[in-house]
Amino acid sequence: MKKWMLFSISYVIGQQLLSQALIHNCIFKNNQIELNEEQKKELVDLTKKMSLGKQLSIFPLTYDSLFEVYRFAPNADKQALKIEEYAKSIGFESLKIAKNFPSTYSGYSICVSLKYTQQVTLSNNKEKPSQFFIINPKKDTLLIGNEGTKLKFKAGCLLTNNEVKVELKEYYSLKDYLNSNLPTTSNGKLIETGGVIYLNAKENTPSQKQVTINPNIGVQVDFSKDEGKANMQIFIKDPKTTNQTNWILPKNFTEDWQMKESIYDDQGNIISTKTYHSKAEWEIRLKEREAEIKKKEAIEQQKAKVKVDEVNTLAANTGQDKADAFLQVNQFGLINCDRFMDEKMVPLALDIDPKYQAKYYMVFSDIRSVMNGEKTSANLVNFDNLPYKRKATIVAIGYIDKQAYFYSTDITIGTLFNTKIELKPVEESYINEKLAQMGWN
Repeated sequence: MKKWMLFSISYVIGQQLLSQALIHNCIFKNNQIELNEEQKKELVDLTKKMSLGKQLSIFPLTYDSLFEVYRFAPNADKQALKIEEYAKSIGFESLKIAKNFPSTYSGYSICVSLKYTQQVTLSNNKEKPSQFFIINPKKDTLLIGNEGTKLKFKAGCLLTNNEVKVELKEYYSLKDYLNSNLPTTSNGKLIETGGVIYLNAKENTPSQKQVTINPNIGVQVDFSKDEGKANMQIFIKDPKTTNQTNWILPKNFTEDWQMKESIYDDQGNIISTKTYHSKAEWEIRLKEREAEIKKKEAIEQQKAKVKVDEVNTLAANTGQDKADAFLQVNQFGLINCDRFMDEKMVPLALDIDPKYQAKYYMVFSDIRSVMNGEKTSANLVNFDNLPYKRKATIVAIGYIDKQAYFYSTDITIGTLFNTKIELKPVEESYINEKLAQMGWN
């Protein structure tokens, strides 16, 4: 009786697994484990029949020539893992690998259950490496990352009395943004970025207890690419998003805006520090700084006209100060320095290359912004809220196994675009070179 009940339950589970799902038999040769090119092509062709969220069940089968039937081979579990791995690279999400369920095929049954998400593996590159710093939370500390990020920890800004290990990752290049899936959008609106960092801190003890930030003090961050632009704010990753990053303003920053400016001398010593509590104040200060720079440039031009000894005398008495603009951070995690684009926005739809599963981007060179395209069908990608008349580059990147496929072309937003998009096989180094040429480094 118990065996019959177990069989009934397994049968119901098997039926639920296959219901509402497209079914495909992936036929392997004897002792074959790796997918061959024909099998890969069959799976790619299946994506053209899949709608977003549609499920696919794949059975790894082998032809038994002795009995002239298809069956599950002893190595079917390894075949299933190879199917799952490749399916992820062409736009599928793995739901589960079901085993030992009732089947019309003999052998130990196995099925790869997938869902089509169009989320394609972008790169084979390793994750952005972390930098680590050991600090005393009771002392004022200034840290500088490898790519220029400045972190100012005031005494008491971290809620612990133990020594702290600070973790930092810096994302400034276009390659960083694409490889790490960091589009510069907030709820569908394009934003201009001054850089992204991942920041965390744990006690430098065997327990490695997570440290929190004192919200009354905060951690001060100066992003190396924000260039002191007006309206720059701290954005954080929306915890509700999973596959694609959406940037949102922290609740405690929507009303409490501030910008901190520190002035340094030629030796790197802080001359003065001032906090601005409104965007209007900061914009006035930016204009003042612009006037100061022009004045110093005029002095430099004047120095060029005098004798060499006089130039040296003037240079000794007129140092070029450098200003840093710090933004306050009250929580750890992915942090973005951005501002909203105050421009006319228009949508754009592109006919894409149906032969390959790829990710499509709109990259801007005169502003540090990149937008992911939303694939709405097998042949169409939509971009919403693009800045009208801005020059941009359409970029498409896809991978099949370790082979990279790439396409790029320049465009002016709002003009007619009827160029046929065709991805071509390229070396990874070629993609890196093309991304580096787009002006983000």
